[in-house]
Amino acid sequence: MKTLLIIDDDLFVQQAYRDKFTSLGYTVVPAFDHKDVAACIAGTSIPDVIILDIMMPHKDGFEILEEIKEHALWKTIPVIMLTNLDSERERAKQMGVSEYLVKSDTPIAQIVQTIKRIVGE
Repeated sequence: MKTLLIIDDDLFVQQAYRDKFTSLGYTVVPAFDHKDVAACIAGTSIPDVIILDIMMPHKDGFEILEEIKEHALWKTIPVIMLTNLDSERERAKQMGVSEYLVKSDTPIAQIVQTIKRIVGE
């Protein structure tokens, strides 16, 4: 069973993705801000893939991405930046994200296909 960490402060988005991916057999771990992410990094469970929003409270997605990439056990985890900002694609790619998807342009079926491709399913 693959584990998916979803970092997004929007409760509706979290619920929608959790419902979809849980129904597909994934273990879904929600993180609503940088403190939740720090707790995940400090824990013993390592996700197979991360979905990360840019617009977050206190620390934005790029700051959180830097923290992920600085951690020895987490830096190779594929990160999908899923946001409503189309303007940050190049910056995200330079920082090492596996995919950059715009929420409003990407149906959930495409997100599922992207994750399955990345985790080798």
